[in-house]
Amino acid sequence: MLKSDFENLKILVFDLDGTLVQSNQLKEQIFFDIFDTKFHPIIANVLNKYKHASRFEVIDKILIETSNSFSDRDLNQLTSAYSNHLIEKIQNIPISIDTFKNLEILKEKYRLFLSSYTYKNDLPIILKNLKLDVFFEAFFGYPQKKEMTLKNIINKYSVPSNEVMVIGDGESDRISAEKNNCHFFHINDTVFSAAANACDETVTLAAGGTEKRYEMNGVISLDRSPSDILGDMMTSCAGTLFWGQGSWQLKVGEYTSSVKTFTVDDLRSGVTLETKHSRRDNFNIVRGTFNDASEDYIQTDYPEIRSATFISNDNNVESAIDLNLPFTTSSVMAQRLAKMTLFRAREQMTFSADFGLDAFNVQVGDIVGITNSRYGFTNKDFEKSIDSFSYCFAFFIDEIKDSKLGKSINTKKNEALITPKVGLVYLDLRIS
Repeated sequence: MLKSDFENLKILVFDLDGTLVQSNQLKEQIFFDIFDTKFHPIIANVLNKYKHASRFEVIDKILIETSNSFSDRDLNQLTSAYSNHLIEKIQNIPISIDTFKNLEILKEKYRLFLSSYTYKNDLPIILKNLKLDVFFEAFFGYPQKKEMTLKNIINKYSVPSNEVMVIGDGESDRISAEKNNCHFFHINDTVFSAAANACDETVTLAAGGTEKRYEMNGVISLDRSPSDILGDMMTSCAGTLFWGQGSWQLKVGEYTSSVKTFTVDDLRSGVTLETKHSRRDNFNIVRGTFNDASEDYIQTDYPEIRSATFISNDNNVESAIDLNLPFTTSSVMAQRLAKMTLFRAREQMTFSADFGLDAFNVQVGDIVGITNSRYGFTNKDFEKSIDSFSYCFAFFIDEIKDSKLGKSINTKKNEALITPKVGLVYLDLRIS
């Protein structure tokens, strides 16, 4: 999605389960709660077979599998029991305070609606109990299909489809957006949970104590575009937010093991090596600002990160860039992010070649191994970069596996950092 697309948005349509509330597991468990335990294997089979069915359809399928005859009364009693269980239990699911804050912010700029496969008679009660009802102009539930709900919103409010975005975690959300020519933001809970866990890892500080690897703390100004705001947010975790394989993905600054190894047998062309940056474009110092929590969140300079080795390599000519971190409030964390920026930008080259279709599923941020004896690469670690256009894929490689890239950097405040031995190489990979 282009920046202009964000700026033109007028309406946001949210899914509920799996998007605003992590209730998908609960909704499956309720089927087991309302049936006798002897039917649990049948329930598990039905849920596996009919993943996107409504509660009415699931209960109907279970009854068919468990009994030769059942009445409408049986079906009504079970669906009523399901509703009662859901209304009672879903209100106990914790919702992040950030969810409420973000909805409040979004409500000031966009018109918010909710489209769910939760039964329409239950939906108002559930939203009220969760204190989510106040954010939405209207909400719609089963049996109306999400595709039709979205179409009705577009028609009723006379808004162009390209000014509407659907936000959800399911296939029904994607299809509804696709058929109405609307934008779609896929919430991939697994990906975002993994990124959150990486951010929450504890870093031991040289000065004593610990802190989380990354935290995002800051204020959003509504006079700025969403894309600019997201860009600033990504600086707090050395992260990359991107669209891949049908969903939004988030990669934070951490080292992970390789997902695949490529050899010369995977090449479909010759190889070209060239430097990625000219000496003129290299820098050896990183400086900038952060919002210091110890000084009432006043914007201040963090201790600059410089490398005597890089300065020496640049004929003792100092060259600095500014890296401002508006969502970082820790001086040590700011230095950690600045140091990663410095070392990622140095000692780079571009490795260009055409690869086979095995490279197609490699995502941005994935680590792959490259073996090529001609260049002395033996299972070298390459990371796919966001710098990819059209059919071209770009990677960078961390040549030393035990480097501190993305790992803990133990520093005291204002302490000069020792340069780790890190070499970075970009790979330009084309699918053929």
